[in-house]
Amino acid sequence: MTNAWLDPNPTARIRIVGTLPVTSFRHGVDVKAVQNRLGHSGAAVTLDVYSHLWPDSDDRTREAVERALAAPADTLRTAGS
Repeated sequence: MTNAWLDPNPTARIRIVGTLPVTSFRHGVDVKAVQNRLGHSGAAVTLDVYSHLWPDSDDRTREAVERALAAPADTLRTAGS
């Protein structure tokens, strides 16, 4: 297997540039590390290009509040058992 970063074929580089951020973010890799690997001038560039890969902030906020509110109810329900 050849290293796609060194491959003179631009298609190989495009394939890895498209796959690297998706796979990296899905596995919790830091934005700064992805930014460095892609050669972006700053993490803001990486976030501008790939921010659609994260759930909407409203969705995250709603889910966090739902989890926080559900936790005490679960604790009270199981405490009396």
